[in-house]
Amino acid sequence: MVTVDLPYGKRFATRPKDLRFGVLVCSCMFRQVFYLLFARENLSTATDLDTCRMKMRLCASRFAGRVFALFIVLAGYSGRLFCNAVHGRHHAVAARLHRLYWMTKPGRGCACARPSGWPVIRTLAESQLKTGLTGGNLRAMNHLAHARRVFDIELAALRQVRAQLDAQFNRAVDLIVETLKRRGKVIVVGVGKSGIMGRKIAATLTSTGSTSVVLDSVDALHGDLGIVSDGDVVLALSYSGESDELLNLLPALKRFTVKLIAITGSPRSTLARHSDVVLNVRVPKEACPFNLAPTASTTAMLVMGDALAMAVLQARGFSKSDFAKFHPAGAIGRTMLLRVSDIMRTGERNPVASQTLTVKEALLVMTRAKAGCVSVVNARGKLVGVFTDGDFRRHISADPDLLGKRLEKVMTRNPVCIRETALAVEALNVFNERNIDDLIVINAKREPVGIVDSQDLPKLKIM
Repeated sequence: MVTVDLPYGKRFATRPKDLRFGVLVCSCMFRQVFYLLFARENLSTATDLDTCRMKMRLCASRFAGRVFALFIVLAGYSGRLFCNAVHGRHHAVAARLHRLYWMTKPGRGCACARPSGWPVIRTLAESQLKTGLTGGNLRAMNHLAHARRVFDIELAALRQVRAQLDAQFNRAVDLIVETLKRRGKVIVVGVGKSGIMGRKIAATLTSTGSTSVVLDSVDALHGDLGIVSDGDVVLALSYSGESDELLNLLPALKRFTVKLIAITGSPRSTLARHSDVVLNVRVPKEACPFNLAPTASTTAMLVMGDALAMAVLQARGFSKSDFAKFHPAGAIGRTMLLRVSDIMRTGERNPVASQTLTVKEALLVMTRAKAGCVSVVNARGKLVGVFTDGDFRRHISADPDLLGKRLEKVMTRNPVCIRETALAVEALNVFNERNIDDLIVINAKREPVGIVDSQDLPKLKIM
């Protein structure tokens, strides 16, 4: 047995091999304790290594004794337990750790465990600060592993909720569709995280043409019930189905002629028993390591709401043009509402030439319009071809007399064109598919009324 002198006149007796091997168990803990006590609290304002070293000396004089006492006792006891478990197969590892962590020579026993060893620990800590090893962890925490675990848990939860879908979902969709046909609305109510998911579901329903409003469960009892009308359908969200704020609202809602759809993880809850339709979103567990924070359950609610909104959208025959009416701004509005007639060049910026003109005259028309092509028309003004600056470069090398030739001899017949009533996004698709720079716009009589230049598309923010 070896007796180790501790601060405050205390002594601790242990076997040398136990104390040596306990270092393996406690070194990580000790480094973490050192960081928490000194580096994070006292060195946070240090701007350079010299300042860190000075502050560390001050910290050491205050905490060295009690930290070392804790470390020695933990190392001794943990080493004793581990040595008994492995039946003495630890000597080589203990000696190696003795040299690596405590910088002592073999044979000195546990002398390094006395408080005089504190400068060694300070040196180790300084080296950690210098190399940027915050926290003193011997291994880096793998955040990606935790992220993938969350994904796996929530994906498994969604698969289970999908398997739980039954005829109740069809009933919920039918109720909502019938309500909207009667000019009714969907009223979404929820508390806490469920309420947040409810607001997103209400926004999705509204943006897809299903009139929906959010009702605060507390304010509802103080006048906001005025938004509820007979014939509406109420979508209530509560994973437990026992939220007091929601249950207190049920008697007031029952005074109206409304249908109640519950999205809950407890089909036998009070909310479920008072509902006309129950959508079960029960999940095996939350992604939270304590299985407390709503994570997988709120994801399941959100996906169930999206499924409802998309099913209602299809049942009502909601179209792209209907969608565009509700999204006049932003990228969606520009894509769905802009027409070719809104973005094409017209008037003097629309180069048009008769097929009887010469190439030289056509080039002058293109130059005045600041365009890369000219629309070629016949005597009746119908589009019959196109001549581009690329055509000019390809022909001039083979035909020195090109400038004097008529357009009908060198133009490209049956050019790519688009109707003025088409959506701007359709013009974008033509540019991508045909790899052209200019697109001729025609009317119902096949007369060139404009031109769309690919250089204009980025300015219009529809690319």
